[in-house]
Parts: sequence; C-alpha cells; structure tokens
Amino acid sequence: RCRTLLEKLNEEFPNARYAAARVLESETLTGPNSPISMEELEGMEPTALVRRLKSWQPSPEDRFKLVSHEGMGRLLEEAVGKNPSMLTGLADEALGLRPVYRRSIVEGWAEAIKKGTAIPLSQALKFIEDAAQASESEVIPVEGTIYDDDGDYLAYRRAAGRLIGCIISCETMELSSLSLIHISEPTRPIS
Repeated sequence: RCRTLLEKLNEEFPNARYAAARVLESETLTGPNSPISMEELEGMEPTALVRRLKSWQPSPEDRFKLVSHEGMGRLLEEAVGKNPSMLTGLADEALGLRPVYRRSIVEGWAEAIKKGTAIPLSQALKFIEDAAQASESEVIPVEGTIYDDDGDYLAYRRAAGRLIGCIISCETMELSSLSLIHISEPTRPIS
C-alpha cells in the first residue's frame, strides 16, 4: 500500500526536486564563498579587479548562498599569495578598498614571503603604514554578519604586523635603509 501511494505521489510530482522520495533529503551550504571563481579573478585586469572589489555588494540571494566579502577576500588572499605583484601600481586605489580586502592582500603577501616569493615591497610598506594609521576603535558598518565583513581595522592591523615579521625575518629579501626606517618606526604601533 505504501509503495502504491509513493508511486502515485511521484506521478503527481514528477520533477525530481519536488518528488515525494526527496522530502527527507537536504543540501548543506558551506562558506564563506566568493561571487567569482579563481579563474575569473586571475583573468581580470588589475584595474577591473579593484573596481569590482569596490563596487560589489552581496545580494539577499548571495547571503543565502553564503557569498560574502569575506569569501571574496579569501579568494583574493590566495590569488595575491600566488601572484604578489598582481596589484602593482594600484596601491592608492587598493588602499581605498574595504578593510577585509586590504587585510586579504596583506595576508597574501605574507604567504608569498613564506613560500619564498618576492613581493612588491614599496606597495607592502604603504599598506603597513595605512594599517598603522588606522584607528583601532573605529567601527565600520558591515554587510551581513560580522563574519561576512570586517567591522573594524583590528584584523587588518594584526595582518600588517604579521607581514612586518615576515619581511624582517626573510633572509632573501633585501631592504633599503629607507625601507628599514619605514618598518622600524611605524606611525603607531600595530597590535
């Protein structure tokens, strides 16, 4: 009798998504996710990428799919770790990005140094200086939850501090005396 009823229901709802046999199935989403793939990100011109990072806002459907600024930031960190000079020449524009993206760029550079890859040092120093000058107490409006976006500069400042440590401990990177002054005497200590 049950099989007959199930067959009848499956005939009434032939679409597999709505079939009676699928009622107990569920889908699991994991995140944070990026709105674009690594291939798309790596294929973008640097100026187009910065424009995209500045303008992209997650939609309600994105939030449902756990697509967020944090997800885009993690993809950006991975891309910068592979290609540290991908934003060379765009330091000023990139410093206008959300803190989550600035943090991701800095973390990507730190990963690149750990792998023995050269980074654009003058650009990295600009980010370190920017992080040192950022207020620890300033609250930034977030989109989504606190885990979707950085609500302050603290994580960015800490990432910059880790980058300083990577730069100083790197045995293969040559630092000019001007670079050493920038690193050893930041405007404000990074916690």
